[in-house]
Formats: sequence, structure tokens, C-alpha cells
Amino acid sequence: MQWASGGEVTKPKEMGGFGLQSAKGRNSALLAKLNWRFHIEKEAQWAKVLRFMYYTRQRVNSRSESKHSSSPIWKGLKKSEAIFKERIKCVPGHESNLNFWADYWSNRGPIRSRIQGPLPLDSVNLTIKDLTAPYGWNWSKLPFELPTEIKANIQAVPVSTMARSNDKLAWKFSTKGELDLKSAYLLASNLMEVEPFPGSWIWKLQTLPGIQMFFWKCKHNSIKVKNYLVNQGIPTNASCPLYVMIKLNPSPMLFEIAK
Repeated sequence: MQWASGGEVTKPKEMGGFGLQSAKGRNSALLAKLNWRFHIEKEAQWAKVLRFMYYTRQRVNSRSESKHSSSPIWKGLKKSEAIFKERIKCVPGHESNLNFWADYWSNRGPIRSRIQGPLPLDSVNLTIKDLTAPYGWNWSKLPFELPTEIKANIQAVPVSTMARSNDKLAWKFSTKGELDLKSAYLLASNLMEVEPFPGSWIWKLQTLPGIQMFFWKCKHNSIKVKNYLVNQGIPTNASCPLYVMIKLNPSPMLFEIAK
């Protein structure tokens, strides 16, 4: 009987797992990485071929792109697009052409997703360079007043107004701005909000792997003793056969000794 689920085993060690990766999460992370390369390596031959084949007007305007035939590579890119877009942002450069409303340049996602109501037609295509000035932001060019919270979030984004630089793509979870497979895997496996494992010290013990595994099982209530059998719904007596008043539950005793 295996009491540790596959979801527990495939978590990183700092979250209580073995550091193994599930095939689904790993594949999704690799496809997100391919999406990253597709947007960064725009001059690569493979990226040009995919754009020529699948970035057609017919596909862009189609309500159901799935009806069109696609290669396995393109299907994989589209499947992982949600993971990719969820945690990327554009870093505005000098005289940035990023759309102020629709592009992912703010730390909280597109500005358009945070406001309600229609935009005036003459303001839909506003770019960042239309609203920036040497001293900051020119709010008077906006058709309406933005909430204070959104303004503060916009002002927290560094925008180059003097030095020459181009708009760049960045991954939010990397200090270097490049997509890394570890954070992509955590995102694909819904592990970004998981609390740290209180027993991470187990893997730092200078002892045999079998003893480390025993402690790990104790932390996860995976030792096959009577009290745990009862917790699993198996009809049995949880008491020790020698000392009837004591319930067999090794975890509290072991970790109390460790303290």
C-alpha cells in the first residue's frame, strides 16, 4: 500500500516531495520554453517557417482555430500559450511601441483587464511613448482618470526615457528575465502557492538514505502503524497490543525527540 500520492512525490524537496517531476508538468514546461524561444528567436529559420504557415489572416480572424490543420509543434505551442502568457511581461524600452492598454508590460497584467467599460476609439491604440515624458507620465492624454492603485502600479514600472533601448520580453520569476524550466514546471503543476515543507531539514541529515526516507514517511503519515490504518478507514484497533492505553503514532514522538 502506497500512502504517499504521486502529487506529493513529484513536488520539489522544499515543498515536501522527492524533487521528481511529473511527465505532464515537465512537458508543459518544455512547451512553455519553446513558446519563449518562438518569441525571442524571431529571426531563427524554424520560427519564420511557423509564422509563415500559421500566422495567416485567415487563422487570426478565425473564431475556432482548432478547425484548421496544424503540425504537432504548432499545436504544442498553442496548448502551452496560456502558461507562457500568464507569467511574462514586456519591459518597455525608449519610445516604446507597446500598447498601453492591451500589452503585458504592467506588473499586474494588461491595464485593459483592470478597468471596465469601453475605450474611446481615438484612445484604443495609445502606446507607452504617447504617454511618457522626460519627467514621468503625461496623464492628461488619457481619456479618463485612472484609479490611484493602477497609477501607482504603472509608476512602479521603470521606463527608459533617455537611454536607447528596445522593448524586451521578460519572465517574471527570473532575476535575469529569462524563462527557466523550474518555475515553468511549478506554474504548470499549480505549485506556485504551495507552502514550504516544514521537514526540509530531513534531506540535510548526515545519515543513511533509508533513515531519511523513514523520517520523510513519518512527516507524511505514511508509516504503516495501526493509528494510521484507522485514519485510512481500515477497521482495526489503533492501540498498541502491549500497552493498550497507547496509540501507535510514531511521528509526534520522533520529532519531539529531535527537538
